[in-house]
Amino acid sequence: MTINRGTVLAINAICFDRPKVAHELQVVLEIEGDLESAIHSYCTHQFVKSSAKETLLNRYRQFDLARLEEQLNSFNINTVFYGENAYPSLLASIAFPPLVLFYKGSLSALSKPCLAVVGPRKMSPYGKQVTQFFSRHLSHGFVLVSGLALGVDTVAHETALKENKQTIAVLAHGLDTCYPSHNLKLFYEIEQNGCLISEFPPGVDSLPHHFPQRNRIVSGLCIATLVTEGTAKSGSLITARYALDADRDVFAVPGDIFSETSSGVHHLIKDGAALVTHPNDIFDAYSTLFPSKPNREEAPIRDLSPPEKVVLKALHFMPQHVDALRVASRLETPLLLSTLMQLDMEGLIESHPGNCYSLKA
Repeated sequence: MTINRGTVLAINAICFDRPKVAHELQVVLEIEGDLESAIHSYCTHQFVKSSAKETLLNRYRQFDLARLEEQLNSFNINTVFYGENAYPSLLASIAFPPLVLFYKGSLSALSKPCLAVVGPRKMSPYGKQVTQFFSRHLSHGFVLVSGLALGVDTVAHETALKENKQTIAVLAHGLDTCYPSHNLKLFYEIEQNGCLISEFPPGVDSLPHHFPQRNRIVSGLCIATLVTEGTAKSGSLITARYALDADRDVFAVPGDIFSETSSGVHHLIKDGAALVTHPNDIFDAYSTLFPSKPNREEAPIRDLSPPEKVVLKALHFMPQHVDALRVASRLETPLLLSTLMQLDMEGLIESHPGNCYSLKA
């Protein structure tokens, strides 16, 4: 039988959390000719548990194509199907790619090389600095892809947008909502300056098992994945493993050996991920794509006073307490504080809670 748009949307609605089943059910459907019969036949031959079979059948019986199309129109959600020319070619090459991609914004964001930037929701100050530093520079050559989660994902998206560059967010739920709600403003900004992507139809909420599915799309869209920070159990390591399974490059930024938030990254490096300490390390790895490294235009910096030069030399990317800076700079406390305040006001350094300061990534 000919499988049309409505049939593919139906299969996706039935198997949105079972990509492998979606592909296999489509093959059975071509033989059976009827979707309900195909579900029965598939479940029988694959020894699918009765509870799982009932889930598939209930979703089939509840599926309403007209209602779905109305939702897509109402929320300005577009679709691209596996096998169509517009479907991302890199994603098409992974195991069991989504039959349908729902998106808001422009797929043209995928026209440039894409790089996944991932890390934990609960990042350290170091992880934030590293993510900002790499994202700021890499966004001038790559389109940055992440998952819109709090933490590293948010920092990567926001940094790209601040550089007036497109970014892509892959979500673990339907595009009729935004999770986390804290990122609603960022959600709309990415829609206007990039692309929001999901394999989940409208009405599907974010559930724990949806996030690994989301992560395989994040890595699948990209030529490589950069992990800026992560614990041994971080979801970012799942994304990295998907990338490795698809024979994509994985880059990892080392951190403090005593910090739990860097333990996962160090495991990745031990397992063969490329250690990187500067964005140029990644540009160098793709010298054929970037014969000359993309340069980020820096705003001209005024002539610095002697105290300002001393303070900048004493600062690191890791936040330092004022007391430590006073010792390192050998400046009197009033002069040190006024210098820090001036540099902070001009955006040359960053202030942190507890009278701590760091270089701006």
